[in-house]
Amino acid sequence: MPWQKRFDVDQARQQAMQAFWARGYESTSMQDLLDCMGINRGSFYDTFKSKHQVLIEALQQYDATRRIAWLEEARRRRSPKATIETIFRSVANAADGGASPRGCFIVNCALELAPKNSEVAAQIDLAERSALVEFR
Repeated sequence: MPWQKRFDVDQARQQAMQAFWARGYESTSMQDLLDCMGINRGSFYDTFKSKHQVLIEALQQYDATRRIAWLEEARRRRSPKATIETIFRSVANAADGGASPRGCFIVNCALELAPKNSEVAAQIDLAERSALVEFR
């Protein structure tokens, strides 16, 4: 009988995303991930398989949650101009807010990894295509 996970997988993935977002993929060590996720190495590999896989899952989660929030905001607005202004304002505020502005997680990953990692490039391409289809 398999062990029951004693941690929240979504929360651990979110913590991994925060680490990648703050440090970048290459600069985030396995120990950094384990520390911020609050799990041990065995649980990490059993759940996520690899550092690369948890990054892909974090990109998917970020894309889905951010796009959903923006679409909900777009549906509340009556004019396309107001929707675009609201989205741009929220992105600008997020990039400018706090002690360490980090920009967009997807853009950061695209700049750091897409040129040399086809799976990350494909995930970013999928996020872009999905956003374009949903805003039509």
